[in-house]
Amino acid sequence: MIEATTAILENLVMFGPIIALFYLANLAERPRCATNPGRGKEFAFILYMLLGLGFVITFLFGLIAHFQGEQFARSLEGIYSERVLAHFVKQHDFIGLGLWLPSLLGILFLIPAIRRYLARWLPLDPAHRVQTMALSFSMVIWMQILITVAIGLSLINEATAPTVEAAYTFASIWSQNVLFAMLGFIGIGWLSRRSWREALDRLGLRPLSSKQVLAGVGIGVALTLLPAIITLVETHFGPVVDQNVDELTNKMLGPLFGSIPGVLTLGLAAALGEEIIFRGALLPRFGVIYTSILFALVHANYGLSLSTLMIFFVALALAFARNRVNTTLSMVIHATYNITLGLVLMLVA
Repeated sequence: MIEATTAILENLVMFGPIIALFYLANLAERPRCATNPGRGKEFAFILYMLLGLGFVITFLFGLIAHFQGEQFARSLEGIYSERVLAHFVKQHDFIGLGLWLPSLLGILFLIPAIRRYLARWLPLDPAHRVQTMALSFSMVIWMQILITVAIGLSLINEATAPTVEAAYTFASIWSQNVLFAMLGFIGIGWLSRRSWREALDRLGLRPLSSKQVLAGVGIGVALTLLPAIITLVETHFGPVVDQNVDELTNKMLGPLFGSIPGVLTLGLAAALGEEIIFRGALLPRFGVIYTSILFALVHANYGLSLSTLMIFFVALALAFARNRVNTTLSMVIHATYNITLGLVLMLVA
């Protein structure tokens, strides 16, 4: 019980402020209309300033790490091990870049002219305050993956202790994805600009026919051929995927691979949270390609590897299902894909 509570509180601390931020952004967007597009701009300005301030601090921190890496490492002595500090000194320019470059872009995306330029390729409204926040905030995902690559999966794997408490893992996965779903609903304006039915329609959460459900299950199973192909290639040509990817994934999710409830959690929780936020909320505003890239990069435990590319292709299939039918179908596909892989891993273990 204590482990589960700890996992839930950790996720609330991490995602709660983000949900609140997007709720406030929707309140700033609510009074804006075609006849008076400037209404609420004072509130929006305060939100942009808060987000921009966070990026400015991270930008400066990144510059220090980039150009003064050795001196910065000395200030961390006693906090981190010698091996970690030595790696930081070796990779300080890349680590710094992973902080200041996304931060700079996050700041630039707050400039209307930049958003109007991006709107040539992305289906977003450059004047929409919530979309502005989401576009700028997407740089956090880029920051996460760049830092992961700079540190290296080997060192991260070495420093990550295996999760042995099943209750912690179950609670962590479910609470994280429930909060993802809440972020999706709050982000598109539920409780502020849209009713429940309007929110469901905007997210593409509509009923499926029995044929569509069966098609979704078939597509989900078919997508598992991608990791099967990678396994076949490794059988004949040796490892093509960083072994740290599998080890790190097992450390993070290991307790879920050994039981049916765990495998169902891998499928159902991800289908709920990830599909609502990525295919439901983001895809109609960021487009298929950028949303699929973000989805692949948010799985930072894969680093930049062949597994990341595989996730990108899965994301394209899920985006196709969302655009052709609805988000509910992409949820069925996603759940089937994860559950099928989980069952295979459980049977071969």
